[in-house]
Amino acid sequence: MEKFLLLCIGAAFACAACSQTEDVVGECTVDADCGDTSIYFCDKVRQECREKAGVDSDQFSDDGNTGIVDDDQTLPGEGTQPDGETDPLQDVDYAGLDCTPGATEKCAYTGPAGTEDVGTCKAGSRLCKTNGTWGNCSGEIQPMYETCDNGIDEDCDGFTDKGSDLDGDGYAYCTEDCCDSAGDCPNPELVNPGAYEIAGNGIDDDCDGTADEKTDPCDNGVLVSQDVASSAISLARSAGFCEPWLLSATLGLAGTPVSETINGSSRMSLPNPYYDGNYQTYTVNGKFGNVLEKKEGFNMAILSTGPWSLPTMNANVATLDAGDMRTASTVPEDWINRQPNCVAPKAPSCGGVAPDPNVQNSCAGKPQFVVQDPIMLTVRLKVPPNAGSFRINTYFCSIEFPTTVCSTSNYNDFFIALLDSTFNTVNPTSANPNPFDKNLAKDAIGNPVGVDLAPAGLFKVCDESDDQWNSCTSSAELSGTGFDLYGGHGCTGWLVTQGNVVPGEEITLRFAVFEQGTVAYGPDHSWDSTILLDNFEWLAGETKPGTGIQE
Repeated sequence: MEKFLLLCIGAAFACAACSQTEDVVGECTVDADCGDTSIYFCDKVRQECREKAGVDSDQFSDDGNTGIVDDDQTLPGEGTQPDGETDPLQDVDYAGLDCTPGATEKCAYTGPAGTEDVGTCKAGSRLCKTNGTWGNCSGEIQPMYETCDNGIDEDCDGFTDKGSDLDGDGYAYCTEDCCDSAGDCPNPELVNPGAYEIAGNGIDDDCDGTADEKTDPCDNGVLVSQDVASSAISLARSAGFCEPWLLSATLGLAGTPVSETINGSSRMSLPNPYYDGNYQTYTVNGKFGNVLEKKEGFNMAILSTGPWSLPTMNANVATLDAGDMRTASTVPEDWINRQPNCVAPKAPSCGGVAPDPNVQNSCAGKPQFVVQDPIMLTVRLKVPPNAGSFRINTYFCSIEFPTTVCSTSNYNDFFIALLDSTFNTVNPTSANPNPFDKNLAKDAIGNPVGVDLAPAGLFKVCDESDDQWNSCTSSAELSGTGFDLYGGHGCTGWLVTQGNVVPGEEITLRFAVFEQGTVAYGPDHSWDSTILLDNFEWLAGETKPGTGIQE
C-alpha cells in the first residue's frame, strides 16, 4: 500500500493529520536528548521527545530487528479504501528540522539590562521558514531619544517624558536640564540646575530661565552675637558664601589660645574673639563708616583686632579702651612652617625676601610663633561642578599706616587668606598654581596684605600728605571708620583675592587678621587693623591666584 506523508505547513495548511501527535516519551531540546534517534526525534517547538512516524518501538528486540517498516509493508490497521486511496498518516515527522514551519519564538533581548519590557522597549521575534529553519530576529526596540510631552517612555527608564541624560551630568533634558547636547551650549555637562550661575558668559548655567543673573544674596537679616557658632554663619553669608555651596563656618582665634605676660603678670587668652555690649571685634553691616558701602547683598563681614567701630592707637596701657582684646594664639602651622625663620614674612617691596617654595618645616626646634588679638573666620565650601576658581573682595585698614610701613621692627599687622584645595595636585603642570604656603592674601611679587603694600601701590585710601610712596588716591572712604582719627591713617581700598579649585571638590578658606610685635607693657595689643570681606563668587576656568586691585 502506497503511503503518503502529509506535511502541515502553517495554519493555511492545517489538516486532520496534524491534530494527532506521536506518543510523548520525554523532554528535550535537541534530537540527541531522546536516545535512539532512529526511533525518536525532538519536537523542538514543544520540547518533547516523540516516536518517528512509521516506527514501532515495540518491534525492537534483542534479535536485532530494527522495527523500521518498509514503504511497501502494510502497517497494522492500514488497509486499502474502496476508492483505491491510501489512509493518511496519523503523525507528522519533524525529525531533522529546527522548528515547525510557521512557528514563531521570542529572541534574546540585546538592549541595556533592565530596559526590556519597560516603556516601548521589547525583544524581537523570529519565524520558522518552510524548510524548518529559523529566520532572522526582527522587531526589537531598544531605548531611544525621549520625545518630550508625548506621554511615551521611549528611553525605557520607567518615566514618561523625562528624557535621557545625554551629557552625563545627572539631569534629564525633558524635565530639568536646559542644555543636554553640544548643539545647545558649549559645555552641556556644566549646565544644569545643580550649577552655579557664572556672570557674563551669556549662558543660563543653573537652568532657571535667565542667563547671567546675579545670585540672590543670603545675608538679609543676619545678626551676630557672643555666640560664635551662629555668628560664624552670619559672617560667612555676609561675605557672600551661600548655600548650597556653604557647608559650614566657624569663628575663633588664629590657632591655639596661649598665655602671655602683660605688665609682668601671666594671663591666659580668652578662648574666642572678644565680644560684649561695648567692644566687638566682629560684626556684619551694610556700611563701614560714613561713605564705604558693601559690595553686594545687604551686609559685609567685618573682622578686627580691636573694636571694629573705633580702632585704637594707645600703646601705653593694656586695656579694652586701648585695644587690648585679651586674646593671643598660635597661627596656622601649615602657613607659618613655610615662612623663613618661622616668622611672618617681610614684604619684598620693603626689602623682604621673595617667597621660597623650598622652605618647609621652618618652625622645627623654634619657639611658637604667637600673635595678639587674632580673629579667624573659617568656611568650608563645596565647589560647583562648573566652577574652576573664585574671587572675593577684601579691604584692609590699619592704624599702623603710615608709621610702620617698611619698619625694621616687625610690628606690621597681618591679614592672611589660606586656601586648602587639591588644585595643585590635580593640575601639576598648571601655569597658575595656588601659593605653596596657601596664602592668597599677597600680590604678584609676594607682598603680604598689610601696610607694606604701600610701596607696591596697593594702599590707596589715605591722606596724600602722609604718602611718601605716591599710592594714596583719596581719603574720603576713611570718614567715620575710626581710621580717620589720630591724624589720619589708611586702607587699601577694595582688593580682589582669588584662587583656583577643582570642580566638585570640598575646599576650606581661612581668613585671619592679627597683630604682632612688642610694646612697653609686653606683646602688642594696640594699633588696630580691620579686614572687610564681601562679594564672594565662583568663576569658570583658571585664574591668577593672589590679591590685586579691584578692576
